Amino acid sequence: MLINSADIEALGPRYTQLKNIGRGAYGTVWLAVDNQTGQNVAIKKISHENIVDIKDLKYRSGKISPIEHTTLSNDQVAYLTYQLLRALKYIHSANVLHRDIKPANILVNENADLKLCDFGLARVSDPDFDHSGAHTVYVCTRWYRAPEVMLTDSCYNNSIDVWSVGCVLAEMLSRKPLFPGQNHYQQVNCIVDVLGGNLDVSWITNNYIRAAITSRPVPEQINWAQRFGKANPQALDLLGRLLTFNPNQRITVDEALKHTYLAKYYNPNDLPVATNPLTVIEEVVEDDVEIKQLYQMIIDQINDFSAIS
Repeated sequence: MLINSADIEALGPRYTQLKNIGRGAYGTVWLAVDNQTGQNVAIKKISHENIVDIKDLKYRSGKISPIEHTTLSNDQVAYLTYQLLRALKYIHSANVLHRDIKPANILVNENADLKLCDFGLARVSDPDFDHSGAHTVYVCTRWYRAPEVMLTDSCYNNSIDVWSVGCVLAEMLSRKPLFPGQNHYQQVNCIVDVLGGNLDVSWITNNYIRAAITSRPVPEQINWAQRFGKANPQALDLLGRLLTFNPNQRITVDEALKHTYLAKYYNPNDLPVATNPLTVIEEVVEDDVEIKQLYQMIIDQINDFSAIS
């Protein structure tokens, strides 16, 4: 297999005389010469096509211009949704919650190839660690925030990312946000008003919150076909499953990947998972760090990364 110029450039001048010596399911192994030590080394390239990889980090101030919305075909919507779920499968297999899936954190090129980026709010969700009360409610831009984030005592799991995928899918279908709440309270009302019907609130442990929702006037259950008009019926079926109010009944990433709407792209042999899931060794209390100190720590980390890369 040939080594492309981008891979050579990514390694920089330190490693030369590259030669491909093997390929696994999700990685390629090269033989190279380390010009700093003079030794032969093996370099394994491991990547996921739908997750942004880090080649270098630089700190600078400035603003990034937003990407404008564009009209998408049904095939494009399905392909982008599949890639997003594929990325999510890998992230969750590493015991990581992204917690901020939204259009602004999804990069797409002219070929509709997708990469999920911005892991600034991501956290480890170790199944062997008790995270009760440790998760913050201030995650994800409000419009893409799952109801359990706002209606429970910081007790949620990877289903919050699934909800966000549903919000993104709805936005691709209609070109506008489905739940544009202006504050925490309004966001909950917006979700309840849109979904309508007799919502399953059995998962809400707080009696006051559960009563507040059930005592509201009950709007009609949403008819996805009426709301999204010409959208593919299979897309709407998946949308309803992604945006299930009860997180315990919400479709999983694996189930969503197998949905008939995505059958054209589904390949069970091409769904990478993490070989070394992250674990929680020590709980870090963020409030113990001053904002200025945390800001400097981030800059120092970026500079350290740049120095060794």
